[in-house]
Amino acid sequence: MRRKYYLIVLTGLFSCQQPATKTPKQDAAFKDPAYLTELKFLNTKVEFGRVPRDTNLTARYLFVNTGKKPLIISSVLPDCMCTSYKLSNKITKPYDTGSVVLTLSTKEKVGPVQLYSTVMANTTSKMYALKIVANVK
Repeated sequence: MRRKYYLIVLTGLFSCQQPATKTPKQDAAFKDPAYLTELKFLNTKVEFGRVPRDTNLTARYLFVNTGKKPLIISSVLPDCMCTSYKLSNKITKPYDTGSVVLTLSTKEKVGPVQLYSTVMANTTSKMYALKIVANVK
């Protein structure tokens, strides 16, 4: 009986030691300085003021790839399940523009609300914060 227990424990230990990693091809644009570019958001905060409950608020954030390499947005991570997003294009050519559209449901919100979404890209600044502000009545 003890033999089986030790075998299970050892198998579990060895199988947990290798962390999940991305392939070098996936990480290249985010680690190699030769692939890094510059991103400028024209706005990072949208204020809605006083809004009714049970509505959807849509905020649009415009950006420009101000660098010389293609901009790759790897993820948009809202901090709440009540927020969804739509990305105009995952890859943006140099000097082109794009947008991130966030939609916030006020269904179960009351009072002042400040929600953030994090954008990650192949830029020298790895993360950008987008903010929605509202007062739900």
